[in-house]
Amino acid sequence: RQAFVGLSGPGWGTVTLGRQYDPVVVLVQPVQGDNYLGGIFTSPGDVDNADNSARFNNAVKWASPTWGGLTAEAMYAAGGVAGSTSNGQSYAAALAYNTGPLALAAGYLHIDNGTASVRGTTSSTSTSDSLFNSNVNLHYATAKSIDIARIGGNYQIGAVTVGAYGSFSDYKPDASSAFTTSEKYKVGSAYAVWQVSAP
Repeated sequence: RQAFVGLSGPGWGTVTLGRQYDPVVVLVQPVQGDNYLGGIFTSPGDVDNADNSARFNNAVKWASPTWGGLTAEAMYAAGGVAGSTSNGQSYAAALAYNTGPLALAAGYLHIDNGTASVRGTTSSTSTSDSLFNSNVNLHYATAKSIDIARIGGNYQIGAVTVGAYGSFSDYKPDASSAFTTSEKYKVGSAYAVWQVSAP
């Protein structure tokens, strides 16, 4: 479900262009419970893209080398409306820190949902796949923009990994939206995974 090309070097990292996952999915999802049991430890209806519903077209993404356990990624996807690249654009950034048994990550994603005339239809001009694939947030398919922040971490104690993640999602309307006030979702979860035997 991705298609991209890129270049990499040991000193400056990797740059990729095409249809790809955003930095929040790449760096934050690995420390969430959803990484172990997809769809079970994630948010209701995937309102915060914690189950990586969305991929992004026209995206340019940079991933850093690892500096003492720290990794960074940033992405920008230009909108497809001639003369207005901000219409339908998406951008994101995330950081992750991994050292020994500890892993921490946080990130932010902004999605512009495209032009009012096609918002919420199959002709959407947003660079993002639709997040509106559940009854939880389908009513907000005409949102002008979506902002998502996620943070998480886990710690490995022998065969047991314990962790938690939290998120804040804000679906913002404009005059063309089917709803009138900003709709916010706050999600939090904790998990524990026991590896019974070596893989």
